[in-house]
Amino acid sequence: MKFTFCRYSINYYKKSKNYSKVEKLLSKLEYIQENMNFGEIRVPIDLMPFYCYVEILLSEKILFNNTEMVKDLVENYQFIPKFNKTEEAYNNYQNSTFLSSVSKEYFDSNYNVRKHNDSLRDLTNEEKLKNNIMNFNEDYYNFSLNFTKLYLHELFIFVYENKILSYDSLCHVLLKDYFKGYEKLFNYFQPSIYSYFNQLNLYLLTSYKFSKFILFIDSMVSKLELLIRVICKNNSIILINVHDDGRSSVISLESIFKKDEFKDLISEEDYNFLKYVLIEPGLNLRNKSFHALDLNIYNFQNANLILLSFFKLIKYL
Repeated sequence: MKFTFCRYSINYYKKSKNYSKVEKLLSKLEYIQENMNFGEIRVPIDLMPFYCYVEILLSEKILFNNTEMVKDLVENYQFIPKFNKTEEAYNNYQNSTFLSSVSKEYFDSNYNVRKHNDSLRDLTNEEKLKNNIMNFNEDYYNFSLNFTKLYLHELFIFVYENKILSYDSLCHVLLKDYFKGYEKLFNYFQPSIYSYFNQLNLYLLTSYKFSKFILFIDSMVSKLELLIRVICKNNSIILINVHDDGRSSVISLESIFKKDEFKDLISEEDYNFLKYVLIEPGLNLRNKSFHALDLNIYNFQNANLILLSFFKLIKYL
């Protein structure tokens, strides 16, 4: 984490032409590199069995029509991690050489440490265990999402190249099966979907080099928030705060995720996945896109997570 922080900082100070800071950070980076300790990880991770499994799954989808493929994306949770809030799962994690080596320091978007072991000092043993299980789930979820990204990368290329899904066929299925009665709402999503397939085509034509999915990510992230608010409104979830002085304000997306009514409305898998993709302490793509906090979010992997978020939400309309 210190290594990553230094690299980001060096790029920042280079842009601002603060060369004295760059020099100091380069020295610090060199020191960190010389003293990096990777714990007890001695065996490289072999992803071949995973890719073989993905190939088997994709071969089964070759016979899917567009309706079946969309249904699979909406309802299938095969590669979305699940939180396992049990003591047994935590103990297994503690005994795992690889996962237990993951850093226990967490940083916010400004690279400030947001969690310290000192904060556990006044907790009872039972409270510490619950806190450790929660942190284990965050570590595990972050780690497991890497496999989700790999799977989605292969899946969306596969369905596009095999003509199972295209812009026209996807829009046809969505209007027929998921946006019936919401045709005006769907008009706001069509440009985003068109941009995704346009960028995917460019991504493949340029050997994965020159497509950042910028228009798709910026456009679809805002539409996901719109979709969440429409779903809340349809289910009488109040999205207005009335203040003591009589003023009212619309609640934030973060506040929506804290509402028990919203948690009860959608499945636990969808809730955890959407929360991870859209807000902190996850990828926070909503704020990073809205406020240009991080230009590194523009890539095929994040575009796929956002598209999958769309598929997971539409069943609640």
